[in-house]
Formats: sequence, structure tokens, C-alpha cells
Amino acid sequence: NKVQWNSESNTSVGTLLTSGLENVINQFSKFLDKSKNSKYLIKLFNDAYLEHKTLTEATRYLVNELFGEYGLVIIDGDDKLLKKQFAPFVENELVNQTSFKQVSNTIEQLKNEYKIQVNPREINLFYLTDKLRSRVIFEGGIYKVVDTDLSWTK
Repeated sequence: NKVQWNSESNTSVGTLLTSGLENVINQFSKFLDKSKNSKYLIKLFNDAYLEHKTLTEATRYLVNELFGEYGLVIIDGDDKLLKKQFAPFVENELVNQTSFKQVSNTIEQLKNEYKIQVNPREINLFYLTDKLRSRVIFEGGIYKVVDTDLSWTK
């Protein structure tokens, strides 16, 4: 069984508007029984995704409702000060592909005992504007933004 939300966007998923999710929740509800837990889940999804404007707001609400009693910390990835503090880590990731190397090493260690479910990209960063979210790649000594003419060197 598959429930799918078709929403056109070339920007970050968090900025997607939740309009149209009522149909998704209705489809999803058809797969549930009439138990107390099913009714709770449907109400939770309705409260999260139909009462909040963006996917970010809705997901924060949902996660807080589910795990808030455990002292959850939710970070706003769009916060300018946070991004400024995080910039050295992004630069390190861009230049050294640290995550790719670490995940590849872990996969190598686990592949004989576990089915590998993650295939990392060399650079797992995106170029983001109000109208664009596109992967950054490194080819021939040049950083490029996929599906654009944007590029730069180290």
C-alpha cells in the first residue's frame, strides 16, 4: 500500500505548504483500523498537517507531540545565527567530504553482517535559494550546482 503527496517544489522541503495534505491523510486513514491508537494517530496528523501552514511547522508540532516529554530539542535550520556558527562544518564537508568518508568506512565494516541501506554521495550539500534547491557536486576541480550554470573553485 502506498500513500503519496504530489507537490511541486524546487526549494527546501520544509517550506512546502501543507495545503493538499487532507487528501493524503484521508488516504492514509483508510489503511488503519478503528482502534484507539488509530484514532489518535489520525487526530495527531490532522492537528499537525492541517493546522500548520508549512511542513516545517507541522513536523515540529508532530515531533514535539510524540517526544516532547523527553526533553526534545528542535533546531531551526533556517536560523541565520545557527547557519553562521555551522559554516565551518559545511566548508569542511564541502572541501573534505568528511561524511562520505565516514559513512563509506562504516558501510565497509558492516556490509558482511547487514544489508546496506545507505549509499552516500561524495558531497551531501545543496545550493538553496527561495526558488531553487539543487545538489552541489565536484567535477574536474570545479564545484557545480546540478541543473544550473553555477560553479566555483576552491
